[in-house]
Amino acid sequence: MPIFHEALSELSVDVPLHKSGLYAQQLLESLSVSIEEAEEPLPEAIPATPEPPQLSGHLEVMVAVLKQAKMDDVAVKRINLASQRVLRQVKESPEEPWSIFDESHQSAPESFTLTQIEVLRRLKAYMDSLEDLSSGTDSSSVISSLLMAFTNILETVSILLPYANIPPPAARSLTHSACTIFISSEIILFRNRRQPQVTESSHILRQTCVQLFRTLTELDDSESAFQYPVADRVLPVVLAAWTEFGASDTMHISVSQTAVLLDLLIPQPSQDDDRSDAQNFWLQQVVRNLPQFERLLSVLSTRHWTTLVSHLVHLDGAEATVGLGSWFALNELQTLRALASRITLDAGSGKLAVMLRVADRSIGLLAALFRDILQDNTIETIVRDTSTMASFTHCLEIIVDNHATSTSTAELAALLAPYVVLDEPRALRRLLTTTLLRGSRVAPSPYPLWLAIPQLIVPHRIFATRDMDLEVFGADIGLALANLCAKWTETQDQATEIWEGVVRILEWLTELGDVASIRLHGIDSTTIESVRSLVEKHVPARIDAFDLASTRISRQRPQTFEKRSAVHEPKPVEKRPLSRV
Repeated sequence: MPIFHEALSELSVDVPLHKSGLYAQQLLESLSVSIEEAEEPLPEAIPATPEPPQLSGHLEVMVAVLKQAKMDDVAVKRINLASQRVLRQVKESPEEPWSIFDESHQSAPESFTLTQIEVLRRLKAYMDSLEDLSSGTDSSSVISSLLMAFTNILETVSILLPYANIPPPAARSLTHSACTIFISSEIILFRNRRQPQVTESSHILRQTCVQLFRTLTELDDSESAFQYPVADRVLPVVLAAWTEFGASDTMHISVSQTAVLLDLLIPQPSQDDDRSDAQNFWLQQVVRNLPQFERLLSVLSTRHWTTLVSHLVHLDGAEATVGLGSWFALNELQTLRALASRITLDAGSGKLAVMLRVADRSIGLLAALFRDILQDNTIETIVRDTSTMASFTHCLEIIVDNHATSTSTAELAALLAPYVVLDEPRALRRLLTTTLLRGSRVAPSPYPLWLAIPQLIVPHRIFATRDMDLEVFGADIGLALANLCAKWTETQDQATEIWEGVVRILEWLTELGDVASIRLHGIDSTTIESVRSLVEKHVPARIDAFDLASTRISRQRPQTFEKRSAVHEPKPVEKRPLSRV
């Protein structure tokens, strides 16, 4: 039958698939081969027996990929399929998951766990090459396979970790790979948000990474040490993970995701008043790595900084025996002082705006600390430290002198106002008052800032008003009062307190020895009438005090209340007396 085999070879090469049946029938007829179409009964369907798990084949796939010089899309999909079947086999024996080690030793000479860790490292290197890959249908399929392969391997290692004896170098490699995978998956998600398949795989992978870290950092029975010797290196590795992502467009993602991972990794404080042993142990770990925390916190956004610091301060507990809250506040004040010294020494015209913006970030972080995180006793301890507040006063003076008062600066001043009970440094009250007046003009709501001013008003001898530029101070008061009238709405619950404070400030101005030195810029007669009507409406008992104060100020200098745009009237013609005849 050599002719028949030759014809079949031609059939497999030259004949289209949809014509192959007709061609074969004609070929058989030409060779006088009869085709019998006997109808035979079909055999009964026998249920298929499940194939035995073939771990050796899955490991051989992974080992073969590791021997490749370069990873490609086909290798990624093969690893994804093999890792999926290995994970399924591990889950099928939850009572004895360590049995997979025996089978792996019988089927392959390589260590099962070390092979998984090495595959993670190779896949991570391949992921780095895909970061600049444009999103599309083809790329999303490869990326999804890659993310699922990560998930399968990490979950497998997480399940087998309690039964595996991983050497320290391999454990460090596992921790490092998991950190970078956690951050890289968010970068890939950021660039492929329109691909639902990638989005879902990325979320699952991040949860698996966190689960691995929690398994790796489990404590022993006494909750005084980690179960795994290399686990004490997890926190430093996570803290330094963001430094490996140097691209400017992804730096903010790597920094923020490092903070997110730390927030998920460090356990939440217990609800009981007494700290548990586990809480004490983790607190020791945080304190041991405070320099690395400081480096990360210096580049975090305000939102992630507040979340992470709040977590760490609450971990310290209500007693605050370690004093993490004070440490973060003093550290940020030190950063602000260092920046302020640069502003005074070498600040050029181009650098000044950038420096003031960075200073405003530190001020915003301090405001978040005092508003949401620190307790009253901690704030009082900080404010009563004379050297600390002297440094802060110096920084605040530079900001005020450069007219860089922002909403954050005004908010911090309002938070500090109730705690300023000492007369040293003497300039602090004046600077806080000026900050509140200027901040009320830029803040979305000026009312909380006006409520904070009266508690700073003390006799001029203590306030040292004469040490100020009274011309500028009067302009600050006048412009802030005009802005308050312009933004006033009758829906305020504390209207009485606000306008009582306005009257008190005007009374305080009249207590100055030389009232004529104060000049309220930006206020005209219309504004005065608006202020008087609001005072009469909300604090009628103080209307006489307002009239007396406003009259005294205006009598000392008729131009105290200056119009913003004065209308110059023509001078009247001078009349000469008639001479007698």
